[in-house]
Amino acid sequence: VGAARAVPSLAVPLARGRRMEERARELVSRAQTWALAFQLLEATAQIEIFCLLSFCICILGSLSAFPLSANLAVALLGLICCRSGSDAQYFGYVLFAGMTSVTDIVHLCSQGSTWGGLMTLLNFVPKLSAASNCFRLCSLLGGGPSDSSGDPFSASLSPQDYHSLSVEAAQRHRQV
Repeated sequence: VGAARAVPSLAVPLARGRRMEERARELVSRAQTWALAFQLLEATAQIEIFCLLSFCICILGSLSAFPLSANLAVALLGLICCRSGSDAQYFGYVLFAGMTSVTDIVHLCSQGSTWGGLMTLLNFVPKLSAASNCFRLCSLLGGGPSDSSGDPFSASLSPQDYHSLSVEAAQRHRQV
């Protein structure tokens, strides 16, 4: 009679699938931690990170037809304004980021290549995100320095402040 055929075991693929699932969960957990840490950064630090990312995308975009000089200039202006804190530079960054976004779209429609177009579209995200943060910080545009009074992570109180608050709380408790 016929020889028995060996049936491949499903244990090996299932074990690999579990390991891949564990690694995917770990990566998602790390990404969430990084996103939370990024949200807790000051606006100027976020601007700096966005401008450095835009700078890197510009360098990658230079491998093809890409409006390199204007986008590099805007990224450098963003790096400078996040260090100086000047309202005029914040205003200039918002203005130039908007203007270069329009010229990027014109370039994309007229002379864009696939790689240059992809880099142009990728560059919109950090450039306009930095412009949004600059808009919030610029007092000329209705923003201003962030008020830390509502910030749960603001500087802690001094011991005298804690003492006066505890005395006030005790007095209120006695009145009730």
